[in-house]
Amino acid sequence: MKKQVIAGVVTGFILGGAAWLAEAKEKPLSVFANFGLILNGFVIPNDLTLGLQLDLRLNKLLTLSPEFNVWSNRYRFSGTTLAPGAVANLTLGPFFIGGGFVFMRGGGYGGFGSDGYPRWAARPKANLGVRYGHFKLALGAVPIEDGVAGALTAGLGF
Repeated sequence: MKKQVIAGVVTGFILGGAAWLAEAKEKPLSVFANFGLILNGFVIPNDLTLGLQLDLRLNKLLTLSPEFNVWSNRYRFSGTTLAPGAVANLTLGPFFIGGGFVFMRGGGYGGFGSDGYPRWAARPKANLGVRYGHFKLALGAVPIEDGVAGALTAGLGF
């Protein structure tokens, strides 16, 4: 009898978790908290990134994702770069690919004005990744003054 109860509880948890993940994939609005590495030239981990992203599913193929990220400066969050922006993604099953713009300020990525203060700079952004339920893994690319910064991020949705 104990084995049957335990099997029933485990089965209930598995089915409940599967339903939770399936329901999350179809929500028209999802919020993701992201953490990742900024890769200088897509090779050398240079900085950390933290951010929030909204996924607005416009239809089965198109998702609009406004975001707000903070890039660290050499793994320290002193001298950070603010990077709000938005991307539009083509979604094919769990995979997505798209592009948009980020507006960067501070930390050298946005550059500095003649007064010595950081200025805002609009930068194009390309990204691709995979999303499954409440988890998202993405690779993005943003051109900066001395090349291209790649961002490898993992996100958890809620």
